[in-house]
Amino acid sequence: MSDTCVHKFDVPDPAAYAERIDGDAESEGWILTPDEPGVKAADADRDVEYVWTCPHPKLGDGVKTCVFHTQSAQQRSDVDVAQRFADRLDAASEHETPEQRRRHLQFIDATFTDFDLRGAVIGGDLREYIDFRHATIRNLDWRRAEVTQRVKFAQTTFELDEPYPSGDEYDFDDHPSVGFKQTDFRYDVDLRGATFDAPVRFHDAHFERWLGFKYSECTEPVDFQMAQFDGLMTIVGRTFDAKIRANATTFENYVEADGATFHAPVIFDTARFHDDVSAEDAAFLDGARFVEATFDRSLRLTDATLEGKFRLSNLDVGRTLDARVADFDGELLITDGRVHHCRVAPTGGTGLVSLQDTTVEEGAFDQPTEGTVTYDFAFGTLGAVTLSTPDDTDPNGRCRFLRTTFDGFDFNDADDLELSDTAFEIYELSPDAREHLHGDDSDHDPSDLWATYLYAKNTATRVGDNAAAAEFFKREMRHRAAAHADRAKNADQFTDWFPARSRYVRNRLLGVLAGYGEEPFTVVLWSFVVILLFVVPFSVLLGVPTDLTTFGLYLAISFQSFVTFLLGSAPGGPSVPTQLVGAFEGLLGAFLIALFVFTLTRRIRR
Repeated sequence: MSDTCVHKFDVPDPAAYAERIDGDAESEGWILTPDEPGVKAADADRDVEYVWTCPHPKLGDGVKTCVFHTQSAQQRSDVDVAQRFADRLDAASEHETPEQRRRHLQFIDATFTDFDLRGAVIGGDLREYIDFRHATIRNLDWRRAEVTQRVKFAQTTFELDEPYPSGDEYDFDDHPSVGFKQTDFRYDVDLRGATFDAPVRFHDAHFERWLGFKYSECTEPVDFQMAQFDGLMTIVGRTFDAKIRANATTFENYVEADGATFHAPVIFDTARFHDDVSAEDAAFLDGARFVEATFDRSLRLTDATLEGKFRLSNLDVGRTLDARVADFDGELLITDGRVHHCRVAPTGGTGLVSLQDTTVEEGAFDQPTEGTVTYDFAFGTLGAVTLSTPDDTDPNGRCRFLRTTFDGFDFNDADDLELSDTAFEIYELSPDAREHLHGDDSDHDPSDLWATYLYAKNTATRVGDNAAAAEFFKREMRHRAAAHADRAKNADQFTDWFPARSRYVRNRLLGVLAGYGEEPFTVVLWSFVVILLFVVPFSVLLGVPTDLTTFGLYLAISFQSFVTFLLGSAPGGPSVPTQLVGAFEGLLGAFLIALFVFTLTRRIRR
C-alpha cells in the first residue's frame, strides 16, 4: 500500500485561464499542463481530463493525506508545518533528475495556516521552482527570510484570519499583513494570477531577479516601500482594488504594467526608475502620485486611462514621457520637474495638464479629438515644443503662458497656435479652460504679465518672427505701465509715488504717440493732428480767418513752424507771442519727426 498522499487536484481547462486573462494562457508558462510532473489522465468518473497527484508522504495515524493537504492537522501542537516543509525541500534536493526534483517541490493546491518562516533560509541551490500553484496560504510570515531558490506562487491565494479595516490609512505596523518585509529573494518570484485577499507588505524587500505579478488581483493595500528590484518587474493585467505604495523604491530594471487596473491611488514618491517604465493600456481610476520620482529613461502611458489627479511633481525624466492616453478625465500634473521629451495627446476627455515650473526640452501637446484639455505652462521652460488641435477645434485660449521661459520654442512654428486670431494674447484663457484651473487663474501681478511678454518677445526676436516680436513688445509695455500704476497706487510716500507715476505717464505717452515704437503711421497721424491744432492759437493771435484763403495761410504757417524752429511768414510781421507759439510747435515737430525716424527705422529693422 502506497505511503503517498492520496490528494488529487483537478487540472483546470486552459480555456478557463484564457477567459480570465483575455488571451492565450498556455503560452504564459504558469498554468498546469498535461506534460508536467505529477499530472495524469483522470478517472472516468471525474469531470476533467487530467488530475495532479501529490508526491508527499501521508501524515499517518490513519490520515491518508499529507500535512499540506490536511488543514486540520496543522492545528495540532505536535505538527510543525514549517519544519516539515523544510524537510520536503531537503528531500527534493536528493533526487538526481530535474523532473524528479520538480515533482517533489510541488505543493500544488496545498493549504498553509500560520506559515511562519521568519528569518529562515528557504530553499537550496536548486534551479527548480518551489511550486505553490493554486495553494491557499493563511497568515504567511516570511519577514527577514532569505529565499535562495525560485518560487512560484502562481494562482496562489493569500489570506489573513483578521480582516483589514476599511479606510485610507497605511498603518501596516498596527495590523497583520502578508509578511514579506525585508525578505531577500535571490531568484525569480512568480506571483502571476495570485490573489491577495489581505494586505501584503514587501517593505524593504530585495528582489535580485524577476518578479512577476501578471494577472494577479489585490483587494487590500500593497506596500513596496523602500523595496529594491534588481530584475524585471511585470504587473501586466493586474488589478489593484486598494492603494499601492512604493515610496523610496528602486527599480534597476524594466517595469511593465501594461493593462494593469488601479482602482485606488498609486503612490511612488521618491521612487527611482533606472530603466523604462511601461503602463500602456493601464487604467489609473483614482489618481497616482510620483512626487520627486526619477525616471532615468522613459515613462510610457500610451492608451492609458487617467482619472483623478495624476501627479508627477519634482519629476526628472531622462528620455521620454509619453502620455498619448486613450481617456483623460482629471488632472495630469507634471510640475516642478524636468522632462527631455514630453508627448501629451489624449484621444478624448476633459481636464487639466499642468507643466508649471517644469522644463520640457522637446515634445508635443495635442488637443483631444473629443473634449478639451487646458495646458498650463506657467513658470516653466519650453524648448522645441509644438501645439496642435483637431481641425474643428479652436486652438486659442487652451494654453496659459505666465512667466514662461521659451528656449527653442517657435511661435511661428507651433503648429495650430494661431496668435494672429487673438491679437497675440497668450495669457487669457477661454471660459471653459479657466474652469479647469480651479480658481488659479485670478488676476496676477502686472509684473508677472510684463515678464511673460518680455520672454515671449525675446524668443520671437531670436527666431526672426518680427510680427510676433512687435506685438509681444507692445503687450509687454502695456503691462509694464500697469505695474508702474500699481506701484504708484500702493506707494506710502511721495518719493515712491512720483517716480512710479512719472514712469507710467512716459510709458503711456510712448504707447499713444508711436505704439511703443512699433507703429510709424501713428506718429504721422499725430503730426497732422498737431499741425491742425496749432491753427487755433495762430487764429487767436493773428485774427480769426473769415475765408478759406486765410485758413489756408494759417495752416501753412503751422506746417512751416512744425518742420522748422522758425515761425512761418505771418501777416503784419511776427509778434512775440506768435513767435513763442511757433517755436513751441517747432519743438514738438522736431520731437515727432525724430520719433517717426526712430519708429520707421525700428520697423524696417524688424
